[in-house]
Amino acid sequence: GMQYNVIAVGRDLTPSSMMMMNSFIAGARSVGSDILDIGVIPPMVMPFCKENQRCNVIFGNPEDRGRVGGITFYNTDGRLFTASQMEQIDRQIQTMKSVTNEHNIGNYDVISGTLEDYRRSIVNDSDDVDCEISIDCASGPCSLIAPSILTDLGADVTTLNCQMDGRS
Repeated sequence: GMQYNVIAVGRDLTPSSMMMMNSFIAGARSVGSDILDIGVIPPMVMPFCKENQRCNVIFGNPEDRGRVGGITFYNTDGRLFTASQMEQIDRQIQTMKSVTNEHNIGNYDVISGTLEDYRRSIVNDSDDVDCEISIDCASGPCSLIAPSILTDLGADVTTLNCQMDGRS
């Protein structure tokens, strides 16, 4: 929050992701950062949030099917934070003293349309698909977008586990 003045946040469906995200939001806003909440979203969609954010943060762990999620930092172009970027944040945390910033609490906004921007970009930049496809979205955030993209591209789509229940 002290390093990036506008941060986009998103999450998956792991039970802890909402709690971790809310804690992060409170801390970042307390030092003046503005937060753009994209909601439940697949990590690959984050770069399509074009709201002048300085970094993107995803809460949850789509690769780890455990009950406790993680936090992943992304640059606005979709690349993961480098080791030096993470070390810089860690150094700030280690040297941080108590921060009180009652007069400069950051704003909080809910952003919509990012999934549609991503879908439109993929469909516009891809060739038609003329085949049958079965897709398993593991009941996660990809359920929100993958079946519709493949259908829009012309595929005959059969879905498995494309309901948003977070149980993988």
